[in-house]
Amino acid sequence: MAESIPFDVQLELASPAQSALYLPYGTRTLRLSVTNHIGQPRKLWLQPVRTPGDYPTHLIHGHGDEDDDLWIHWAGGDEIGACVKTREKSPLEDRSLKFWEVIPEEVEAGETRPVFVNVSHHAGDVRPRSLTLCAVTEQEGQVRVLEKSALKIHLEVPSVGGTPVQDPVRGVWDETGAHLHFVGSQLPDYVSRWWPPPAFEYQAAGDLPSRLGLHLKDNMLTFTLDANSDGTGGVTLAQVKDHDWEAGQDVARMRPIMPELFRFCDDPRRGRSYYVARLWFLWFDKRLGKRHEVPDAERIEIVFDAERGSVPYMGTDFHYKETWGPLRSREKMGKAELGLGPSDLDDLAVQALVGFLSSTKAANPAQRVAQGLCGSRTRQRGVQAHVPLLTNVNVLDRTTSGDVRDG
Repeated sequence: MAESIPFDVQLELASPAQSALYLPYGTRTLRLSVTNHIGQPRKLWLQPVRTPGDYPTHLIHGHGDEDDDLWIHWAGGDEIGACVKTREKSPLEDRSLKFWEVIPEEVEAGETRPVFVNVSHHAGDVRPRSLTLCAVTEQEGQVRVLEKSALKIHLEVPSVGGTPVQDPVRGVWDETGAHLHFVGSQLPDYVSRWWPPPAFEYQAAGDLPSRLGLHLKDNMLTFTLDANSDGTGGVTLAQVKDHDWEAGQDVARMRPIMPELFRFCDDPRRGRSYYVARLWFLWFDKRLGKRHEVPDAERIEIVFDAERGSVPYMGTDFHYKETWGPLRSREKMGKAELGLGPSDLDDLAVQALVGFLSSTKAANPAQRVAQGLCGSRTRQRGVQAHVPLLTNVNVLDRTTSGDVRDG
């Protein structure tokens, strides 16, 4: 697991400042180890010091310290902030089949818990930035922001040969909000969400960014290779269907879609190079309606061979577990869904068992995927299941992690 950033929560006292890399024009998930030094059990949340002016009326996220170029966000639908300790809903105790939902719990005095905060750089230049988080507590039903119990994180720019990254690959939506193209000349090597390397490496992107695009029509997002600017022609690498998408919603603010590109691995024996497109889907705006969990963040990853137009693997998260799998036999294009379709409830139940049935609980499943594609070949074995968001993928136990909060 990635190194955690310590945050000692004390009344009226700040925690020592820390440093971390951020992903220019991308999203970095920061892991923090929060310790309750208040002296008594308390429910705790982390909240960015800078939030939108109407927070928490409808926009539920935060900003970096200096400007609005960073979105600071979390998942789980908790408006207060990123909750430090939760428990999963129980069908018996809570009489709810929504086992993916969580309930805040008290952090015991002296207890340390992991919590995750996403930092998305979505605009502005590439330069060092900073983020300040404060602790929020609840006592006798009253929520209190501990403004002096804060942690400042210096967000540094990755370097290439000692020079900070200047022109990272990034996605740019057109004026209609329907088509996205990629620009930039520096492509990062793969940065895992939960297991990022200590340093981020970049290479020349070549012509790859200009060959790729995202296209949104109705409730379908299409990822293409060498297609026209309107999405016609070329090869469709993947499609993501959103059951709750409504025409006219503002992609830039209400339902941001943020793509990232990475170099995944090279197989010199067969002369192949593999890349990853990571698609972030963010829910920030409560005006989307009560059926949406706001705030929330989901990601889908697509491994592809740009020369052959093939998609050997896809990955995603399922309730704090990372899971990957190959496309089903004879499938050529990756398919995924957001939201619950008519046939998804059975699949959700199956996927909920994957973590229990898995005998390996890979610490970093993407590494095993890369080894299978570019390293020593091993026969894929284990439990196969249908991931709720990946509709034509077979998930294997050897590429399913345990609970990322435990490592």
